[in-house]
Amino acid sequence: MNSDQVIRNDLNSMVEDLASELSAMSGRSLLIAGGAGFLGYYLVQTPLHWNRLNRDAPPINVVVADNFVRGVPEWLTALQNSDHLHLLKHDITRPLPTNLGIQHYIIHAASIASPAYYRQYPIETMDANVNGLWNILNYSLSQKQAGTSVDGVLFYSSSEIYGDPTPENIPTPETYRGNVSCTGPRACYDESKRFGETLCVNFAHQHGVPVIIARALYTFGP
Repeated sequence: MNSDQVIRNDLNSMVEDLASELSAMSGRSLLIAGGAGFLGYYLVQTPLHWNRLNRDAPPINVVVADNFVRGVPEWLTALQNSDHLHLLKHDITRPLPTNLGIQHYIIHAASIASPAYYRQYPIETMDANVNGLWNILNYSLSQKQAGTSVDGVLFYSSSEIYGDPTPENIPTPETYRGNVSCTGPRACYDESKRFGETLCVNFAHQHGVPVIIARALYTFGP
């Protein structure tokens, strides 16, 4: 089995497993901040694959917002002529464009996640996780105030929010509050993800913004 077949099998599996969720997104728009990154690989391709398999249904419109600081990856270049895919060069640490239009679903996956890079660019890492997320939540709030509420926001957090769990907390339960150094070498990533979760919870409680938090761990495929 070659790599193309593996990817096709992955996409078929995810479309089958997410049939009800993807059907609910039919005819609506999905904004993926950081869509050119590692997580974006399948986040972008899955709704597009659903479109191909459901040609009689209104398609899911996919908008990839990324600063493309490392260029447009080959896998995304290969997709850029796909129907219902739009590439938007945008730094998420700046407010979303006023002409963006209505986005019904938003995924925040725009963050440096590799220790080799976030230790090299700690401030940029914090900026994306805090101010980038704040911009998305403010956009969602403004849409709600305008009468066109966002249906869902997904914030990709990280298992790194647990820091270095104490031995009795391995494997780590989701209720564990963490053992994190706010000044350590990973703090720029850990602490900004932790603050991001707090930001999401309070936008949800105070403003009713529909936010889901996912603490991704060992995410390689379906």
